[in-house]
Amino acid sequence: MSLRTVSFQDTYWSGENDLIKEFYVPCMEESIEYCRAVGYFHSSIFCYITNGLYPFIQHGGRMRIVCSVNVSPEDEHQIALGYDIRQLLEDKIAPATQELIDLNIANIKNLCWLIKNNRLDIKVCLRKDPNTPGAYRLFHEKFGIFKDADENAVSFLGSVNETLGGWINNEESFEVSQNWIPVLQSRVEQKIQRFEKLWDGTARNIVTFDFPKASRLKLIQNAPEHPVDYIYRISAGIHPNFKPRSCQEDAKNAFLQKNFSCLFMMATGSGKTKAAMYAISQIDTWKLLLICVPSLELVEQWEADVRLFYPDTPIIKCGSPYRGHKELLKSLTQARFPEQVVVISTYDSAQGDYYMAKWKLAKTEQFAMICDEVHNMGAPKSQCLMELNPAYRIGLSATPRRNFDEIGSEKILDFYHQNTFEFSIKDAQREHYLVEYQYRILPCAMPEDDWELYKTFSREIVQLQHTLEQEDNEKEQLRLRQRIEGRYRDRAKLLKKNDQKAQTLQTIFDEIPPTARVLIYGDDLHHLAEIGQALDHMGKYYFKYTGELDAQKERPTILKEFRQGIRKILLAVGCLDEGIDIPACDVAVFISSSTSERQFIQRRGRVLRVAPGKTSAWIYDYLVYPILSARTNDDERRLALSMIDAQYRRINLMGLYFSLSTPPLSPNGSSLYASHTSAGPVSNSKILYKMT
Repeated sequence: MSLRTVSFQDTYWSGENDLIKEFYVPCMEESIEYCRAVGYFHSSIFCYITNGLYPFIQHGGRMRIVCSVNVSPEDEHQIALGYDIRQLLEDKIAPATQELIDLNIANIKNLCWLIKNNRLDIKVCLRKDPNTPGAYRLFHEKFGIFKDADENAVSFLGSVNETLGGWINNEESFEVSQNWIPVLQSRVEQKIQRFEKLWDGTARNIVTFDFPKASRLKLIQNAPEHPVDYIYRISAGIHPNFKPRSCQEDAKNAFLQKNFSCLFMMATGSGKTKAAMYAISQIDTWKLLLICVPSLELVEQWEADVRLFYPDTPIIKCGSPYRGHKELLKSLTQARFPEQVVVISTYDSAQGDYYMAKWKLAKTEQFAMICDEVHNMGAPKSQCLMELNPAYRIGLSATPRRNFDEIGSEKILDFYHQNTFEFSIKDAQREHYLVEYQYRILPCAMPEDDWELYKTFSREIVQLQHTLEQEDNEKEQLRLRQRIEGRYRDRAKLLKKNDQKAQTLQTIFDEIPPTARVLIYGDDLHHLAEIGQALDHMGKYYFKYTGELDAQKERPTILKEFRQGIRKILLAVGCLDEGIDIPACDVAVFISSSTSERQFIQRRGRVLRVAPGKTSAWIYDYLVYPILSARTNDDERRLALSMIDAQYRRINLMGLYFSLSTPPLSPNGSSLYASHTSAGPVSNSKILYKMT
């Protein structure tokens, strides 16, 4: 180990040299000490220039950094009023420290380990303004020194800051001196002496402060017990922390065989997230991996799966709560993604103008994209993502088809070049990726007032559709379609919010084990309040999981306690439909029964996942029917049958996906059955009512 083994140039220019690979990393790999004095420092640099950090640690290396912070006129005013400058430094450094921790990559953990073990120390320097007493200016020196075990030393002096922009993005240069070259020895010694003065606080007109204690403590708390070896390479599809299921192996092969573009239509619970990461890990040429998800919860969920395959790759999380991600993206895109980086973003953020401009800077052959719950991509506001041209693309969904939107559905398929891989729920059951279940249908009579409204809305729909057929004006056609859709929604709400459904909850709780964890789906917040009142009367302790809760603090805590059995009843609306893993759920109650195939499948998937100690699950669904009499005319009878038939299309999905031997609806439509299981109709199937 010797710095003398490194081949040095006299001067390095970023336009001609790779400053990191040709200078920084080779020096660190051969050194036991690194001293750096610099004006600007940003944590993003540690994602890339510390590839030599693990060998540096193994050599017993020690690092000292002196840097500055920007002191604005507002800061100076606060100081003049008596605000403690040390507290000011803490206020400025704390966000950058948290940002550093949030990156959660191996190299950052190694830096934290160095701090904890007193092998890395950071101090802050400010320059006194000689013309204004009490005023401070930016410390702006830019030099560094590497030393090896044999007292060989290399210094560099130039324009480069300790930022990603300095080392990668900007046009920078610096000169290099080695102390074993006689003519350059004095230059190196001058840099060493200057650094020690800055470090000790004896440099003229420079004030040196220790790194703020609170921020230092945060970094220490994030330190691992042992340093992390950053070296991790994908080779021949072998992953030390992952054993693929057969369906994941097949999905990976489909992706490779279909020119790196494939839509994974995989059942909930089959492991499609890991299948996507397994597939993409076979490619080593991408620099940007963009992962689009529908919610903040899924951002966090995906991060864990990415870490399984890429423990040391920088991950940038995009969404309103995440701090510092825009600065990181700016630096990376300016450099056209020099090294691999994973970006996990909500669809809402990814489709924004600012972010779209960043994705378009990635070179096609270095761009990979995974879209989870890919039907979201077909929405009009998200179709801009299909303008991107990644060389490697994977879409994920158990139900990629969009309801009532064939155009959007076809665009999704076209984006993946019509390439699909299918693994159905039936397949997942056969492979024991889903638990056994009971599916029970509870009949609920529709109140007379609701039936009258249902008939009124139905008549309006017929009238509006007739008017639409006669209308030539496109704007008027659009308005009519919107009115029709609105009336369909109004009609659906009458079924979803049937008052009698909540009254059946006692029957459900009488049937299921007292230890069961129950997920109850409502339609909206008002509906959840009504369900909550029914549970209150029963003396049941429950919690609500809604979009109103904080996505980073409250919602994860609720889910964790639900998994642990601390909270046994969870009321939810749509924010739990897509992708959230809650395998601990034993019972799902669809009070807000949906005619949407995708929503029904998504909700059903929440309860069928395998979990420790879980051997079976229960699904309770509802069928709403009107009370008919001998005076009911034929039109109303047909409307009632149509209403029931629409609900049975959902119920029959259980037959389609779970191979029920007998459909709930008899061939002549004369009777309706109440409950079925995966083995076929249960022995106590009941006739709900007969059409007379």
